[in-house]
Amino acid sequence: MHSAAPASSPAAPACLLLLMTAGGVHYAVRAASIRRLVPFVRLHAPPRHAPREFVGWLNFQGEVVPVVDGTLRLAGRPTEPTLISRILLIQSDFAQANSPASGDASAPTGTHTLGIIAESAHRTVRLATSQFQRHKVAERIAVPEGGLPLLPVMEHDGYLLHLLELEQLLTPELCAAFSSGAAQPSGAPLPQSPRPALTHRTEP
Repeated sequence: MHSAAPASSPAAPACLLLLMTAGGVHYAVRAASIRRLVPFVRLHAPPRHAPREFVGWLNFQGEVVPVVDGTLRLAGRPTEPTLISRILLIQSDFAQANSPASGDASAPTGTHTLGIIAESAHRTVRLATSQFQRHKVAERIAVPEGGLPLLPVMEHDGYLLHLLELEQLLTPELCAAFSSGAAQPSGAPLPQSPRPALTHRTEP
């Protein structure tokens, strides 16, 4: 009598991921977390004393959206815009992201639109997020305030792919500026954001 073969565990469901790069490093972002993907445009200037990563305002269909340079946060240098650069629009609760356990009743609640600049974002892929592995050393490294933790990684198409949650790019200073309303533009409505001159460059 033959023994029954052990039942194989069901495959983890694949998730649609947007692939982006910053400083030559490859990242994967859950597509479901992105409200819209818009071409890179020239931004309106941010407040004079804004955090360095806050690079300007986007007028998106009449909505004034603060924009953070993802490359500056991830690679330590500003984005070099190309034809495949994009601005990722997400919904974020700035007050909760800044201090999720504070319970500050005076902080504005609800989500707001935020733009994240991706130096390259033009491909999607379906992968199971369970395939990304977090290195054991990540558990022993203290992350400074405003710093980025070591991200889960996997090998894909010959390079390391890092699983990134876009809200991880928000520092306490950014969240405080956005949630307080101090960074909001004043005066006349912003004109439509103009398109910049872009260079042609492709990413693998």
